[in-house]
Formats: sequence, structure tokens, C-alpha cells
Amino acid sequence: MEFQEEWESGRSNLHLPGIRDGWFLGLKMDASDHQWRMFRDQAPLVAVAAVVHIILTRLSKLALPSEISLVVRWALSLVFVTYLHGSCMLFLLGLSLINFIIAHAAAGKWIAPALVWGFNCGSIVFVRLHEGFQFSAINPALAPLDYTRGIFRWHICYNMVVLKMISFGMDLHWRNIGKGFAPDARGVISVERLTYKSRTLEFQRDESFGLLPYWCYLFYPPLYIAGPTVTFNAFASQINIPQSTYSYKMLAKYAVRLAGSALVLEIFVHTIHANSLASSGVWRVAGLTCHELGITSFWVLNFMWLKFLVIWRFFRLWALLDGVESPENIGRCVNNNYDIEGFWKNWHSSFNRWLVRYMYIPLGGARLKALNIWVIFTYVALWHDLNARLLMWAWLSCFFAGPEILAKWIARCPTVRPWKDTWQYRHTCAAFAAVNIFLLMTANLVGFVVGIDGVHEFINQMATPAGAMFLPFMLAFFFSLAQLQFECRESEKRALKGAIRDGETVPTPEPAVADRSFKYT
Repeated sequence: MEFQEEWESGRSNLHLPGIRDGWFLGLKMDASDHQWRMFRDQAPLVAVAAVVHIILTRLSKLALPSEISLVVRWALSLVFVTYLHGSCMLFLLGLSLINFIIAHAAAGKWIAPALVWGFNCGSIVFVRLHEGFQFSAINPALAPLDYTRGIFRWHICYNMVVLKMISFGMDLHWRNIGKGFAPDARGVISVERLTYKSRTLEFQRDESFGLLPYWCYLFYPPLYIAGPTVTFNAFASQINIPQSTYSYKMLAKYAVRLAGSALVLEIFVHTIHANSLASSGVWRVAGLTCHELGITSFWVLNFMWLKFLVIWRFFRLWALLDGVESPENIGRCVNNNYDIEGFWKNWHSSFNRWLVRYMYIPLGGARLKALNIWVIFTYVALWHDLNARLLMWAWLSCFFAGPEILAKWIARCPTVRPWKDTWQYRHTCAAFAAVNIFLLMTANLVGFVVGIDGVHEFINQMATPAGAMFLPFMLAFFFSLAQLQFECRESEKRALKGAIRDGETVPTPEPAVADRSFKYT
């Protein structure tokens, strides 16, 4: 962009925060994003911790009885989380113990879901409003503990802990009322059912719902900070029988791909400083044109996608090497999504599955989709943080999803079926997809980049003559992009059918072919 060229050459007097010296070709790098900056700076230490953790857990499983091996896991989790949060680990232990008592006391009773959800939703709001509590507020004599709070704010990680506490409580309740399927007659999981989905639905034995396995689940180091989110049933199953979906060869390829993605991200932050420009608000005074605002927004969303891909896959690889499979959070490139439903299935996919299991289906599923998405997206917004910007993002997403739900319903009507193989139908879908892509970008920019005021200014820019020329060009570009995405789905279908026809083993962990049809069905 012209502004970035002026800034790098020193012709601009505007200051971009978060820019620091880099290593690539003598260029400055954009370190304005707190999450990426912290992960990048701590990556060597976290990598060493991962290696030590994997070695110790594997040795304990090989050399010690299962009960002692579980104690070793708990001890490693305790050391890891205490290093992160210091004395604040006591808050986590206390809150999780209350949830454990509630879950066991209410399991199997009609009031269990209300009690589990009520405690966890209430606690996360209370914790966020108080920004993690102060020991001195409980008792002045405890004030010295406020000076040993660790390196990471515990109430930020509490979001992930709440998802696991709800999963534990609901899985225990559903087991007690017989929702799921039981192990075989020997009380173990059948080998042919060792998939992540079957592990999630499988009843766990009584000892799996004890306090020690519960705490091992909540504070499991590889998935504690950022996820991916794994259900309690799936985790408990894999502690007993490690994942076998990924061979060592597949894990080596996964690690190489992760390293390649990290390199791409490093080059990205050295060459494109869009995140600093957008998050700092400098774009408001930089005099960017409508076209430049659109390009900035596009690059910010790509940065966010690449950042989360690297972080999530790093922690997922750590868990896989330890024998625990979790869902792949990023199933597609951010630029290869054209509908809102498909986008959220492939962005933070593990959280999407969690929401489907513990909210969407209990709230009525597809029968009440148009209504329950409002509850779900509102919860997601408040789970991320308590602010108006995220609530606006949630409600915009629900509002924009309405026409998509209607279009997909129409596409399933018998009168439409004869048209599905025609070029008119395909182009109509592409036109809808172009609008959907624009709406998706708008909602995500409100929630995670420029906020409500920023999008208001963007809309004002679109109302100018230059904006009036830019909007049709942008929609035409998205229309062409949608056609390419449709063909990608068709190519995936052909490859999948060919693999099945040839008798090849089709890997299931990657959800990249989950939404294979270009049609609104």
C-alpha cells in the first residue's frame, strides 16, 4: 500500500505502534498483535516444555501403573499452570472444585443442565468483571499472594476452563441418563470405534469422573492456553487408549507444514503492517481511500487466520505427540469460504463442535436454527469478552445468517432441484456467495479489528463516488472468487470418490472436505 511505502521510506510523519526490528531482509516487523507477540517470544520456552512433558508422560505410561501415571500427569499440569498463574492457581482450583461438586450432585437429575450452565456462566461473568480477583479483597492478610500472580492472567485462561467444566458436567449427566452408547461387554472401547466422534459419544467409567482425572482434563498443558477444545469423554478415553488416527509419519508431515506456515507468517508480518495500521486507529488519520481500507481489512483478516492457524496447530501437535487427538481448528484457508455456516465450521472448528454438542442440539438443532443461533452467538461473544463490539459482531452474524438460512431452505425444495445442474443456478449461488463474503468480512471487522465506529467510517467511505465505483468491483471479484471455490469443492468430491473407489484409506481428522458442494443445500 502507498501509506506503508511512505512510512517505511520515512516520508510519513505518522507513527505505527508495535513495529520493531526484524530479521527478514532488514525489514521492520509488525508485532502489534499481543497474542502473536507473546506466543512468538515464548515459543522456544514452550517448545522445551512440550518436549519435557511428552517424554515424562510417555515414560510414566510405559513404566508405571495407570493410577500412578495419572498422578504424574496431574503433577505436570499443576507445575505448568502454577508457573503461568502463580498463586492465582488457587482461584482455579477453588472454582473447579465447586463445579465438580455441583456436577456430581446434580448428574442424572432434570435440574443438572441449569445448575452446570448457571454456575459456569455466572462465574465467568463475575471473574471478568473483577478481572481475576485480588487476594487482599478476600482478606488483607492474604495480600502478599497478590505479588506472585505468575506471568499470565488467569482469568483470560478461565474462558477455556469453563468450556471444559461444562463438558465434564454435561457428559457426566448424559452418562447417568443413558445418552450416548456404552462400551462393549469387557468395559472397554472397541478398536473399530476409535474415532474422535465415537470417543465423544462413548460412556466413560465411574473412575474417569474422579477428581484427579477431572483436574488433569481441565489443566492439560498442551490444550490449556488456546485449545483446541476437546470434550471430556474424548480426553478420558485417550488417556486410557492413546489416539491412533495419526501415525508418526503423518505427525512428521504435520510438523513440517506447521513450520512452513510459521515461516509464511513471519514473512507476512515483515512485509505487511496492516494489523498495526488497523488496530491502532492510524488508518483514521492516514487518509486511506476506500480501496485501501478494503485491502487493509483483507490483509488483517488473513493475518488473524494465519496467526491462529500457527498457534492452534502448535498446541494440537503437542497433544497429538502425547497421544491426545483434538479437532483441527482451521479446516480451510480463510479466503476459501463463501457461506457463514461453512466459515464457522472451519474457523475454530473445535469450539464449533463444542457449541453444536452442548448448545445447538439441546436448544432444538436444525428445527429452531433461526432462533437458537441468536442465543449461541450471544454466548460466544460474551465468552470472548464483555464488550459491546463483540455483541454487535454476534448479532450482525446472526442477522446476516438469516438470508442464508432462507436461501438454503429454498434450495432444498423439490421445485428447485431440476435447476441445480444449470449454469443459471450456479451463477445465482455465486451472486449470493459474493454478498455473503462481503457480509462475513464486515461482521468480523466489527468484532475483531476496527470496531463499530470503524465500520461506520468505512460505510461513509463507500457512500462517496470512489466508494460507489469500488463496491461493484469488489462484489465482482467476490463473484469470481466464489466460482473458484465452487470448483475447489467439486475437485474435493472427485478426489474423495476416487480414493474410496481405489480402496485407499481416507484420513478423517481434517475437516477440509466437510462442506463439499457448491450448492446451497
